[in-house]
Amino acid sequence: MVSLFLFLGCNLSYIIQSSHQRIKQLDEQCSDLVRKLSSIISQEHFDRLSKVISHNANKLKGKVKNRHSRKLTDMGAFVTEDPYVDKNRWVINLFNRQLSEHETSALQNGLNFATTPKTVPTSRIVANVESGIYNLSGSAKATIRASVVNILKNSKPEATQNITRQQRAAVQSLQQDPSITVVPADKGKAVVVMDMAEYREKVHTLLSDENTYTKITDKRRNPTSRVEKDLNKLLSEIKSCSSTTHDQNVKQMDPKTYHRLHSTDATPASFYGLPKIHKPGIPLRPITSCINAPTYNVSGHLVSILSPLLEEKHSVTNSVVFAQHVKDQPIAEDEIMVSFDVVALFTSIPVDLALQIVREKLQQDVTLTERTDISVTNIMKLLEFVLKNSFFTYEQEHYQQTFGCAMGSPVSATIANLVMEYVEERAISTATHPPRWWYRYVDDSHACLKKDYVQEFHDHLNSVNANIQFTKEVEQGNKLSFLDTTTTRVRGRIQVSVYRKPTHTDKYLDYNSHHPSQHKRSVVNTLLHRAQEIPSTNAERSRERRHVIKVLRDNNYPLSFIRSCKSYHNSLRQDSSTNDSSSANASSASPFVVLPYVRGVSERISRVLRNNGVKVGYKPFRVLRTCFPRPKDKPSSLQCRGVVYKVGCVDCNFVYYGQTDRALQTRLKEHKRAVRVGDNNSKVAQHANQFVHSIDFDHATIVDRASNFHERLFLEAWYSKRDNNAGNEHIDIPDVYESLA
Repeated sequence: MVSLFLFLGCNLSYIIQSSHQRIKQLDEQCSDLVRKLSSIISQEHFDRLSKVISHNANKLKGKVKNRHSRKLTDMGAFVTEDPYVDKNRWVINLFNRQLSEHETSALQNGLNFATTPKTVPTSRIVANVESGIYNLSGSAKATIRASVVNILKNSKPEATQNITRQQRAAVQSLQQDPSITVVPADKGKAVVVMDMAEYREKVHTLLSDENTYTKITDKRRNPTSRVEKDLNKLLSEIKSCSSTTHDQNVKQMDPKTYHRLHSTDATPASFYGLPKIHKPGIPLRPITSCINAPTYNVSGHLVSILSPLLEEKHSVTNSVVFAQHVKDQPIAEDEIMVSFDVVALFTSIPVDLALQIVREKLQQDVTLTERTDISVTNIMKLLEFVLKNSFFTYEQEHYQQTFGCAMGSPVSATIANLVMEYVEERAISTATHPPRWWYRYVDDSHACLKKDYVQEFHDHLNSVNANIQFTKEVEQGNKLSFLDTTTTRVRGRIQVSVYRKPTHTDKYLDYNSHHPSQHKRSVVNTLLHRAQEIPSTNAERSRERRHVIKVLRDNNYPLSFIRSCKSYHNSLRQDSSTNDSSSANASSASPFVVLPYVRGVSERISRVLRNNGVKVGYKPFRVLRTCFPRPKDKPSSLQCRGVVYKVGCVDCNFVYYGQTDRALQTRLKEHKRAVRVGDNNSKVAQHANQFVHSIDFDHATIVDRASNFHERLFLEAWYSKRDNNAGNEHIDIPDVYESLA
C-alpha cells in the first residue's frame, strides 16, 4: 500500500512538472506571435485586437472555472452517504395498526414500481409484434419474425428479483386484507394506507352533498342502458344529417366515426376518492372513472373539436413556462403579488354557463369546418348529453352528478379551461383596477395588483359567477409560492426559485424498478432541466441541482447513470438558455408496437423493429399498482370487454377459444342462442348438437385481454394451437412461431 502511494505521488509530481514546462513553452510562443503581429498591423488595430482576445479569453476562463466549480460542488452531493430524503413520508399509514418493516419497505418503492418478471411473456410480445407489423410487406414480416423468434428462443428473465421474498409476501398480505385500502395520495406521490371503513365513510360524506350528487333509489332503473340507448339514437340522427358546408351527399358523421362513438355493452362509470393528506381531516378528492362508460368515446371526440377554442391568453402549460414569463418582471413598491385558487373547480362549473360559452365560441370559430363536419347545433347536443348524463356507481348503488363536470370525463378539463378563460377575461376587462399580469394554470392564478386594490379585485372576481369562487393568498416576506415555484421580489424585480409543497415527498421512479432505461433517463432529464430553467440566478440553479442529485441518489440512481444523461451536461453550462429540443417525430402513419418490458429481451426486439421502420414503446410488465387497484366498483368477468375466452364442454374435453371486443356475457348469449337454434355456422353449436353434449357456459373463463383487434385474433389462435382439444377456427399462425411452443 505504501509503495502504491509512493508511485501515485511520483506520477502526479511528474504530471505537474510536465504541465508547468508546457505552459512555459506556450508563453514563449505567444510572446513571439505578439511581436510578429505588432510589426505587421497598426498600433490602433493591435490594441483593438488585444482587447477582443483578452475579453474572449477571460470569458472562456470563467466558463471553465464555473464548470469545474460546479463539478466539485456536485461531488459533495455524490459522496454523501446519509439519506437526504425523509423516506418515512413516502408511506402514510392511517390504518389502526403499525405496518411491518417489510410492508413499509415494499410500499416505499412506490405504486409505479415494476417487479422483475419471473417469465418472458412470449405470447404477449409476439401478439403485439404481429399487430404492429400487420400492414408491412411479406418480406419485412418474415425478416422481423425470424429475428424475434431467434431472440425469444434464447431469452431468459433475470434471475435476480428486485424485491425480496419478505417484501413480496408483505404485498400479498396487504392485498388480501379486506379491512384496508392502499391508494396514492392526491398529491406528492406518497402511498396512503387507510382503514377501509374510514375510506367508505369519507366517500359517503362526499356523496351526501345533495347539491352535487343524487342517489337513484329506484332499483328497477338502470341509467347505463338508458344512456347508451339514448346516445346511440342521437348519434344515428347526426349520422343521417347532411353536411351544412359540403355537398348534400356528405354526411355530418362518417361511418367510421359513428362506429367509434357508438356505445356497445357499456359499463357504468365508477366513483372513488384520493386522500388529500395536506388538508385537515384528510378529505378525499372525488374522481369518476369514465372508461367504458356510454359517453366516454364521445367525450374524447369532443375534446378534439373544442380544444382549439382555447385562446390561452393568460394560461401557462407548466412551471417552466410560467418562470420564463414572470422572471425579471419589474414590480413597484405599491404593488403586491397575489395568487387566486378556485374552490372545487370541476364540481362548481354550472353546466348551462359552460354550454353558453362553448356555443358562442363555436359560432365565432371560422376554422371549425376544417376539423369536423358536425354542425354547431349537433355538437352542442352531444356536449349537453355528455355533461348532463354523469351517472356512476359506488358499492353497486347508482348516482348522478347533478352539478358541475365529472372529474374523469375527457372533455371536463377542456370545459373547465374554457369557463376559466371566460371568468378571468370578464373580470380583468371590467375591473376598475385590473392586475398588471395574470398567469393561470387550470384553477390556480398568479397576479400582480396594486396593494390598495387587492380586496376590491378579489370581490370583483367572485362576483362574475356565484358558483365559481376564488380564495386568495398574498405574498409574505416578499415571497409567493405558485405551482412548484417561489417568486421573490429582489430590488424591484421578480426572481424565481423552485418550490416544494408540504405534500412533496421527493419520491420518483425508483432506479431498481424494472422499467426501461429511457423512462429513468427521462426522470433525470426532467428534474435537471427544471433545475436549470426555473431559477433566476446561478446560485439558485446550483442549489437546486445539488438537491436534485441528492434526491436521485436516495431514489437509488447511480452517479454514472446521472452523469450519462443529457440534461446533466446541459445544466453544467453557464448559459441557462439551453432547451432540450426533441428530434422530429416520425410520421404518424408509421407502424407502432408497444412491448411488455423485459430487460435484455425487449431492447433486442426493439432494435429489430426500428431497423424495419417500426416505432416502439415500452410498458412495464407488472407494477405494484396492479396489486392495489383503486377502491371502486369493478365490472364482473362477464362484463369485461376486449378479452380472449375459453368455453368447455360438460361431457367431454372439447374446448372453444374465442375473442370479443364486446362484453363477454353478450358473446356467450350469442353462443347459447346458436346452440338453441342449431346454427351450423357455430362450432359450439355443431359440437353440442352433433354429440348431444352440454356446453359449460357457466364456467367460461378469460385467458387473456387485449384492446387491439389483431392482438386478440393472434392470441385466440395462439391458445387454440397449443390446446389439442380446441375445436374452434382461427387465423393461421406463421410456421416460424412453432418453435416457441
